Amino acid sequence: MRSKILMFFFVSSFAFSIEWPGSYQNVNVFFGQFYTNNFSHLSSGLIFNSNYPVDIAIPGELVFYYDSKRSVIPYFKDSSSIIYNGDGLYSCYMGLSVAEDSGFLSEFTELGVPISDIYYMEFYDTNKKMVMNPLLLLPRIPVNAKPKAVVESFSIVSDDGREIILDKYKDNFLPIGTWKMRLKAYYVSDNIKLPWYKISVFLEGLEIAYFEMSSVFIFAGNMSVVSSRPSDEIFDSAGNFILGEFRFLPGKQSLKIVLEDINGSVDYQYYSLIVK
Repeated sequence: MRSKILMFFFVSSFAFSIEWPGSYQNVNVFFGQFYTNNFSHLSSGLIFNSNYPVDIAIPGELVFYYDSKRSVIPYFKDSSSIIYNGDGLYSCYMGLSVAEDSGFLSEFTELGVPISDIYYMEFYDTNKKMVMNPLLLLPRIPVNAKPKAVVESFSIVSDDGREIILDKYKDNFLPIGTWKMRLKAYYVSDNIKLPWYKISVFLEGLEIAYFEMSSVFIFAGNMSVVSSRPSDEIFDSAGNFILGEFRFLPGKQSLKIVLEDINGSVDYQYYSLIVK
């Protein structure tokens, strides 16, 4: 049975509910996570693994492919369904067989059924020209236990490809130079793997990098996230998040990584570096 998780959304004095289009437990890939499908991606939406009927998340006008505003919607597929929710916001669904081809869809309306066992959705804000994190719009995922941050891997890589795995339980020795910092981390609660929402990097108490998965925008043909260090590379081929390139000078230094999930759970990771 599908769980109904609702919140209320107010536009022009009218209130209606927002719901998950499918069970959050069936989300295979969240916004901002790395996944592969013939080639590597930064997910700019939610990927569900389910064959149950899909309800619309936010009421709106079903405009499909031939809406006059088509040119401002960046992602179109053969099985796309586009709903205009108002105030420049569009919700886009892919991989569904839809019965209706036009008209206003009210709350709790069934949009369609998955063509296979996988479908996708995202929110695009034409005013900001950004794809928005659905978790900022959809009801919060209920958790019984406090989410715990898991750092699967944390390493630095030199220009010549040398990699050093950083260990928070001992001193980490590295040569002077410029290193690319890579991180693979997530949160876990109730056996659900959840994405991180914010990451800050501090060196000797000074914030040297900040990332936030609130939205994705296209810059020079590449996807970018909200960041203090814009980069043309977000993930490497192994799914490690690229925190940036940093030049480390001689001496003993403290490195701190601050992780935060969408609900505000914060976790701190500390590393000791000895550069010489």
